[in-house]
Amino acid sequence: MNYVAPTAKIAPTAKKQKTKNRGKAFAPGFTTGSDNEEDTVETDARRSAKSSSVTLPSKKKVSKTETPRMKSPAKTNSSKKTKAGKHGSVSTKAASSQKIPEKWTPKGKGTKIPGKISTPKKKRGKNKVGDSASSGGYGQVGQSSPGKGKVIMLDFDSDDDPLDLDNKEAYAKAVAEVKKESKEGRKPLSICVSPPFASVTKGHAYYYVTFPKPGKLFILKPDWYRINISICRKRRKLVNPKLNDAGNWIDTIHIYHMRKNEYGAESLYRKTNSNNTIDLIAFIHAVPLDDMESFDELLTYKLKYFFDVCRKRRTNATGMNALKFIRDLPTGDTGGIGRWALNRAKGDVEKAAELITNDMEEYYGGGHSLQYDVPLNRYMVDFDIKTFLVDYLGTTSWDDLSEEDKKKCYKDYPKRSLPDWDTIERESY
Repeated sequence: MNYVAPTAKIAPTAKKQKTKNRGKAFAPGFTTGSDNEEDTVETDARRSAKSSSVTLPSKKKVSKTETPRMKSPAKTNSSKKTKAGKHGSVSTKAASSQKIPEKWTPKGKGTKIPGKISTPKKKRGKNKVGDSASSGGYGQVGQSSPGKGKVIMLDFDSDDDPLDLDNKEAYAKAVAEVKKESKEGRKPLSICVSPPFASVTKGHAYYYVTFPKPGKLFILKPDWYRINISICRKRRKLVNPKLNDAGNWIDTIHIYHMRKNEYGAESLYRKTNSNNTIDLIAFIHAVPLDDMESFDELLTYKLKYFFDVCRKRRTNATGMNALKFIRDLPTGDTGGIGRWALNRAKGDVEKAAELITNDMEEYYGGGHSLQYDVPLNRYMVDFDIKTFLVDYLGTTSWDDLSEEDKKKCYKDYPKRSLPDWDTIERESY
C-alpha cells in the first residue's frame, strides 16, 4: 500500500469526509469531533464562530496554506490508523508530520471546549420585597455583596424599637415570658444505665443507674432523697396495698465522685475551680433473674419517685422542705451548704426556699431519657468500680469476672489492661 505524505504547505483537502455523527452536536453551540473532521478547517472555524460565539484572534488570520493550531478532539476515531479508500489516502503516520499542536484553543469570551457540556451560570438577581432579606421588619436590605473591607452602616428607624426598653413594665413582662418558654423547652435529664451484672448466688442482675451532674442541686444529699422517697412510698403503699415494692432499693441511693475524664486512663476525681469534687446521685437497680422482663417497668417506677419528691407544688413547700433539711445539718446556717443557700437569697428564708424550688423544677421539670449499656468507667473511678463489684457480686479479684463483665467495667478493655486489683485505693481529696 502506498502512502502520500503531504507537506506543511499543501492545503488540506476540501473533500468532505463521511462520518457517523454528521450534523449532530452534544449540545447547542458544541460540535463533535466528527463534525470537525467533515469540512475544511476554514469552513469549520466560520460555522463554529456563528453557532457558539467563538471569538477568533483578530490579529492573526487563518490562511488556506497554513494549518491552524486547533485542539485535537478528545478520544476520536481520527487518532487511529485508517484503511485506504475509506477515510482518504492519508495515513496517521503521514498526518503526524504536520506537527499540529495538541493543546490549543481559541481565546475568547464565548470559547467552547468540544465534547464538554458546560452549565450556564445563572445571574444573581435581587431579592424582591417579601424575601428573606427583607423579613423581620427591617425593610429592604441591599442585596449586592459588599466589597472586601467595605464598612456597612445599618439605618434604624428611631420610632421603631422592638425591645421597647423605655417601657420597663412591658419589658419585664416580656422577659418573664421568654424565661417561661425557655424552661418549657428544656432538655430532659440523660440518665445512664450500666449493663447487667448477674449474680447467680443472689438471684439478681444489678444495674448501676447514674443521674447527670446536679448543678445547683448539689445541696440535695442522699439522706434527703432516702427520707422523702421512703415517706412517699409508704403513703402510696397505703393507697395501693398490692404494690409489689419492699423499698429495699431506696437504701442503695448514694453519691459518688465523678471521674476526671470520661473513660480516662487516669483514675482521678474531677474537681471544680474551688477544688471541690463533683458528686453524682446514683442507685442500684436489682432485677430478679427469673423475671428479667420486669426491668423497664421496675426502673420507670423507681425513677418516678425522684421526680415526685422534687416536683413543684402550689407553694414553695418542696424548696422549704429541702432548706430545712440542710439548715439542720451540723454546719447549720453559718457554714457549708446552709450558709450558701441563705447567702444567695441575702438571708431571706422565703426567697432561699423559692430559689431551691426553681432549681428543682429546672433540673427535673423536663423529664428524662435513658442511655443503656454505659460502661462503669465513664463516670466512676477505679475504687468505686471495685466497691460495687465487691458489694453486689462478691468479687475478690478480676479473675472472678468473665471477659464480658470486664468489658462492662472498662470500655477500652482488652485494648487497655485492667488496673492492678490489689493496688486500687481511694484517692484522697
